[in-house]
Amino acid sequence: MQGGSGCVERTEETRAWQATHFRHYAELANQQNMLEDTIRTAAYHTAITRNSADFTGRVVLDVGAGSGILSLFAAQAGAARVYAVEATSMAHHARALMAANGLSERVIVLQGALAEITLPESVDLIISEPLGVLLVHERMLEVFVAARERWLKPNGHMVPQAAVLSVAPFEDHYLHTSILNWAQFWEQSNFFGCNLTSLAATARTDALSMPMVGPMKASTLRAGPASLSVDFMHMTSRDLLHLSWPFAFTVTAASELHGLALWFDADLSGSQHQEWLKTGPEAAKTHWYQTRVLFPTPVTAAAGDDIIGHITLLANPNCSYDIRVEARHRPSHPHSDASWQLDATYALERHRYWWNG
Repeated sequence: MQGGSGCVERTEETRAWQATHFRHYAELANQQNMLEDTIRTAAYHTAITRNSADFTGRVVLDVGAGSGILSLFAAQAGAARVYAVEATSMAHHARALMAANGLSERVIVLQGALAEITLPESVDLIISEPLGVLLVHERMLEVFVAARERWLKPNGHMVPQAAVLSVAPFEDHYLHTSILNWAQFWEQSNFFGCNLTSLAATARTDALSMPMVGPMKASTLRAGPASLSVDFMHMTSRDLLHLSWPFAFTVTAASELHGLALWFDADLSGSQHQEWLKTGPEAAKTHWYQTRVLFPTPVTAAAGDDIIGHITLLANPNCSYDIRVEARHRPSHPHSDASWQLDATYALERHRYWWNG
């Protein structure tokens, strides 16, 4: 994720949120954190340089260029010209990198939001790393698709061209207990002489309502995933505001299901080489990890039981998404609804909880 000024529909509320949130993309330390995700960086380098036939002599647009690393890769692959659009002051550093690598003539760095930029020509390819937590957080995908609608030539190509969102139920007593133990702080009736218990129920609800972002074991999954394909080459930016797909899980073993795990895979393939950037629990660790949401009450299921329902990702004004789930365990059971805000995540790796592995 780079500074691309996400959210196509920019209200005053989203502008205020962006002014604070995207400021850190202008910091070299943040750019370094992303570059040092070697799974991410290597996947893009491979996808671009091993598809040199797609880039040689072509005009390329890099959306949310950040440090300009993808623009550098495109130049290495033979691009004739690259327009590197970056909304933040990181554009100054990107220009310095292009000059230091002898690419100032071929890579033109433009500072500004994509909607405010005018290019002198249409482009053959659009490259970007618009991928947030659970693919959609920060809503840079809308900007990426809007760039295609505005600047890509007919029969042009995008990197990534598509992605797949996946969801599956999991069992993790350690995670569930750790989160509830954290909330038990508010059950103290004598905290330096103060009674905190009036907030205990709210704290428990809040703890269970935060999506958890961190590594997980694939062995904790209790059914195969249900997936949704997201086609950046053909969908509109408005299509991204509401993503919904059904699931029908058959539980593989007697379990106490604690929630749903979610992740994405991005298709970076070109005409010469197929390349996927994978972030699932069986893939190598990336800074996106996996996202998990906890059920308000764990679900006891027997082997062979079915869990059916729908999951919806609904764009919100914080340049993020609400996660909404409607599920039913066994046909005779009533529907169970729950929702979580993706912009209120709990980063497991940065806090006390650590995966049980």
